[in-house]
Amino acid sequence: MYVAKPASDLLEPYETLVREIRRRHYTVVPDAQSPLADEGSAVQGAIRSALAQAELSIHFIGERRGYKPDGLDVGIVSLQLAEAAGEVARRPDFHRLIWIPTIVPDAENAAVGEAAANVRDPLRILAQLDTLLETDEIEGDTAARFNEFVIQRLEARTPAKPQELHRAATIYLAAAPVDLKLAIEAGKRLKEHGQKVLIFPSDTDYSLASRADHLAFCWGEADEIAVMEALDRLDSSEWRRLRPDGKLHLIVFGPDNDIKKIAREIESFGAADFVVDAANLGERGLIAELSGSTVG
Repeated sequence: MYVAKPASDLLEPYETLVREIRRRHYTVVPDAQSPLADEGSAVQGAIRSALAQAELSIHFIGERRGYKPDGLDVGIVSLQLAEAAGEVARRPDFHRLIWIPTIVPDAENAAVGEAAANVRDPLRILAQLDTLLETDEIEGDTAARFNEFVIQRLEARTPAKPQELHRAATIYLAAAPVDLKLAIEAGKRLKEHGQKVLIFPSDTDYSLASRADHLAFCWGEADEIAVMEALDRLDSSEWRRLRPDGKLHLIVFGPDNDIKKIAREIESFGAADFVVDAANLGERGLIAELSGSTVG
């Protein structure tokens, strides 16, 4: 996905969306950590090369237009819009997703009257920078809504894998030493559902995790900080590089506490892609979660 570099006023929403896209294992170009070139022809070449690798482009348009590369008379925001339009002309299946917030984030905390006066017309703003294309998709809502909008579009373009492939998936089960018995219990339940299981109690650095398609960490008595650190190590292990389509699950056992209740409720904890209640393993294993996975 080509995620266009924004001007400084929308840098934070840009960084948030890049994290969300990467968390789902999509590739983002250009590199979010590296600045674009200063020289005009060099930056144009870099943008075109990155666009050629992408399926679509995502743009952020605030009040500012970004820096002007040497030798060019437009800011980086307008330049990337124009280059993406050129890619649409070359590839009709390519299109642009454009966020033009009606109220820029910095203005959201302004007084009601002042904010109302600053409401922007997305189509009028785009017309000041570039030509509206038939395939353009424009969102004027909040950053959170735009993120949902983008993720929905990406997932709609991703072909689902047949569920049969997931039933044969191999799952690496890990746990803190105090919860090892829970990993064994989970393994028995998963095997009943035809899922292959790997458990290596001595593999404390998770070097063998890359042998599995998916990972699951079992949480019972362990301290929540230790669980979060273990999830971070699993997420940053060699497995993640070798298995970009793999999913990291957190299987929550008793005893219950407020943090576990919240994790189940919001279905999120640390680096885990899914939070699963251990009580559900006997009914469906991890098949339901794996069949809903997103391909990177």
